[in-house]
Amino acid sequence: MKKQIIQLKNVRITYPFLFQKKFWNDKEATDTNAKKGKYQITIIIPKNHEVVSKLQEQILAIKEAKFEGRGSCCLKDINVLREEHTSYSDKEYDNTFILTAKNDYKPLIVENYQSINSATGKKEQVQITDELKIKSGDYVNVFIELCLS
Repeated sequence: MKKQIIQLKNVRITYPFLFQKKFWNDKEATDTNAKKGKYQITIIIPKNHEVVSKLQEQILAIKEAKFEGRGSCCLKDINVLREEHTSYSDKEYDNTFILTAKNDYKPLIVENYQSINSATGKKEQVQITDELKIKSGDYVNVFIELCLS
C-alpha cells in the first residue's frame, strides 16, 4: 500500500468531529460505514494554497487507480457547490476548495508547541483532549494521509 501524507498549513476548519464520531441518519445511509460513524473534519483551502496542485494530483491518482476515474471527490470547488447549495454563499468561501476527511480512527490532535517531560528531560508533543479547544472557524495545520492500495 502506498501512502502519501500532505501537510496543509494555516487552513480553516469547519464541522470538526475530532473527539467523537459523526453518525448519519440511518434512512439516508447507503452503506454500513455511515451507520457506525466516522471521525470527520471539513477543511477550507484557498485555491492559491501552496499544496493544492499536489493534493489534486494525488487525489486524481487514487481516483483513477481505485475507481477507474468514476465517483465523486473529497476535494470540491466552492464555485461548483454554490450552484447546488446556498450554504456556501459567505464571502469567506470565495476562491476556495473544501476537503472533507473521514476516518474510523480517532485522529491525533496536538498543540503547536512541545513541553519538556520532567522525568526524562525530553521534549514531547502536547496532546489536546479538550474538545472545546478546537472549533469551527479555527485556523490549524493538518496532516492528510491519502492511501493508494
